[in-house]
Amino acid sequence: MFFFLFLLRIVLLNAENNFEIIYTAFSEDNFDKEGWHLQNSYSTTLFRKCGNETVFGGFSAFSNTLITYNSSLPPHYSAKISFKFWKIDSWNENEYVYIYFDDKLQKKTFLEEKNYRFCGLIDADEIVIFDAQLIHTSKNIFIIITSNLNQNPQNESWGINDFIIEILLCPKGCAYCQDDIMPCDFWIHVKSFWQTPSEFEGWKIDDNKTLSSSVCAGLNIAGGYSNLRLNQTVQNTIFNLSSHFNIQLEFKLWLFGNWDDDQFILKLDDQEILNQHLNQSAHYINCGGYYQYVSFINLRAQMNHSQSSMKITFTTQSNSTQNKYWGINAFDLYIGKCSINCEQCYCLYQRLGSFQRRMYLLQINSPFNLGAYQHSLITKQYLKQYSLNIIKK
Repeated sequence: MFFFLFLLRIVLLNAENNFEIIYTAFSEDNFDKEGWHLQNSYSTTLFRKCGNETVFGGFSAFSNTLITYNSSLPPHYSAKISFKFWKIDSWNENEYVYIYFDDKLQKKTFLEEKNYRFCGLIDADEIVIFDAQLIHTSKNIFIIITSNLNQNPQNESWGINDFIIEILLCPKGCAYCQDDIMPCDFWIHVKSFWQTPSEFEGWKIDDNKTLSSSVCAGLNIAGGYSNLRLNQTVQNTIFNLSSHFNIQLEFKLWLFGNWDDDQFILKLDDQEILNQHLNQSAHYINCGGYYQYVSFINLRAQMNHSQSSMKITFTTQSNSTQNKYWGINAFDLYIGKCSINCEQCYCLYQRLGSFQRRMYLLQINSPFNLGAYQHSLITKQYLKQYSLNIIKK
């Protein structure tokens, strides 16, 4: 009962956290497509007037087009993305815009005709603001915007402007965090994998073939379509890790085809630490010259670990006879390192982990919205006082 009242007090005393803008595009004087990947653009003129505003794309430029923004972010634990979408001319009831905010999908069709004319020729236009707030800790984020329009861009088209990415930063001195409450300055970023072709050395498929990469929507993927099949295994051993007591892995899992009753498994040193049931809704995406049913999931896994080497094993399991492929990108490895008295640090980490689990269990079983506990000053003060003399840089 005390624990519940404590959490309720946290909710009531919730402190506001301020998002920090780290990227803006297609507003005011900032009309530059640098950092954006385009597929199937219908014009070399990529910025056009629509009403009194300038949009990226627009009439006769974007139709069955795909655009991707991919960026590396500073350490953070939440992200917010927003932009203004311009629907132009005659979209049918079965025609959608698809927006992937990282692994979260929003889609919309335009059934109700608005009496607005901004820059189209045939039918009414419409402006919609899309936004999403994500629990997000990965170093990388991507946004994919596309549609299933099937006519030329003089009949139906679209564009965007006022694009913004905001984040909640990790506490100062932290290379990684999952909130702004728990101590995090012991995390060290070890490596981002598969950034260059040479980094595939040592990664083997079924202990035989070297892992290779593919591209979809302008994003590089380890494995992927035609490279990594259902029920295949990818494995490597990482050596010369600094002294540590815990490890954390973050990555994006890409699935090609219809994965409706399958498993993804991650093992570290032959110990299974993640078994993800796959029942994903896939959507047709132009991967660049070919279309595929694609879905993706942000995954992370954590394990107590202190050895100087670590064997990493990824695999999928299924009884399906369908052709399915998978891959991984945005793969980052962190270690939890203590500068003094590792035994004390390890014990504290276990206690704080237990506290987090109790919070999470109560949150998912409670009718109240307890997610606000992450932004409470009272919780921060309690935990920081508790750990002040145990974890030090």
